[in-house]
Amino acid sequence: AAVGSWPFIIVQTALLTAWVIANVCWLVYRWDPYPFILLNLVLSFQAAYASPIIMMSQNRQSKIADRRNQLDLQINLLAEQESTETLRLLRKLCEHVGVEIKTQGKARGLEADTRPEEVVGLLEKGREARAPELRTGARNYVPPAYDREGEAKK
Repeated sequence: AAVGSWPFIIVQTALLTAWVIANVCWLVYRWDPYPFILLNLVLSFQAAYASPIIMMSQNRQSKIADRRNQLDLQINLLAEQESTETLRLLRKLCEHVGVEIKTQGKARGLEADTRPEEVVGLLEKGREARAPELRTGARNYVPPAYDREGEAKK
């Protein structure tokens, strides 16, 4: 948060400018004359410490994103199960009252139980099938569709 902020960049720019001006313009005492070797050493130390800090921050953000994605998946699966149960109850109500349902096949398909382990398996298969295209940078890749048994549709 500190290294990637505007105040840090502004303060660092001001310090580097002052360092260079002081070592170019002062006639009496120049602690780091023109190739600015000491300044290069200071900036190298800063880079050596800043890089791991930035990587740790990115790793932490990645873990947080993974947790959020997993929670989103769980919430979506629960919502799917609730929707499925709502459709079942609605169909039973329609049958009880005597209302004819014209989309019998589609409704039955939507009422099928969602099995979380199957969903996760399908996601994993999709990721594995997509992996070569992700490495080569293909932009127009469309992942294959899968049926209920996890087999790729043709």
